[in-house]
Amino acid sequence: CKSIISGDIQQAFRTFYNNFNKNVKTNKVNKWENSAVPLAPLVDKSNNEAVDVITNTQCNKSDVIIALKIIQDAFLKSNFKIYVYRIEHKNDRKKKPAPYIHTWIFGLPRNVGDTGYFKDNGKHLTMLRRQSMFIVTPVKKDNSYDIYILPFLSFYDNLNQSKEIVHIGKHKKTGKHRLKVADIISSKVDKDEIWYNVELRLANKKSNLSFGNSNVNYYDDRLKGLIQNYTRELLNLIKKDLCGGSNTQ
Repeated sequence: CKSIISGDIQQAFRTFYNNFNKNVKTNKVNKWENSAVPLAPLVDKSNNEAVDVITNTQCNKSDVIIALKIIQDAFLKSNFKIYVYRIEHKNDRKKKPAPYIHTWIFGLPRNVGDTGYFKDNGKHLTMLRRQSMFIVTPVKKDNSYDIYILPFLSFYDNLNQSKEIVHIGKHKKTGKHRLKVADIISSKVDKDEIWYNVELRLANKKSNLSFGNSNVNYYDDRLKGLIQNYTRELLNLIKKDLCGGSNTQ
């Protein structure tokens, strides 16, 4: 309780884990890469590449409303277009639906009207619901708020769902596309697809976020790379782009 009151989230989780391990007499640490259910985040990195750890974004605001607005903005595809992919022209950001930006990783539903992400049942489309793997929250410490990311990561549930999802997008002059998310990740989209020539150049600007670990052919490894890369990019987006570098706002 003292750790929570003082805003020390890592220590609060560390105390809980230590007590839990004593009570159940185990010190086993499960790996999110082998799990079909979200796992509680770690408090210490197992290695420098680990992403399943509680992280202070170092974004500090005196006004909790501003902190909450930053959190909201961090999950918008429009801000990935602006800050991550650096799509400069406003018209390009509006006209290009960017199916290669995999915001479905942040939870579902993510659709507006008849565009966005849907489950393909063959004959018809249905809206998907899935809770986000990420808890992003302001934590009060003294008289201000730090923004923390708590990643409850898992792999196999995302693997299964990624193979069911299609992305539907509208292009101003060339109509609609309907793309399987798995085909985008695998780089198996036909060159005559509506979006191919229009948006592939933009997708290649951040190939690690568009196609995962594109240097490997195994789909599972590409998807694991996507989950890792979007976890890191969520931190970068909050810390470097949305926070504004001010502790006084």
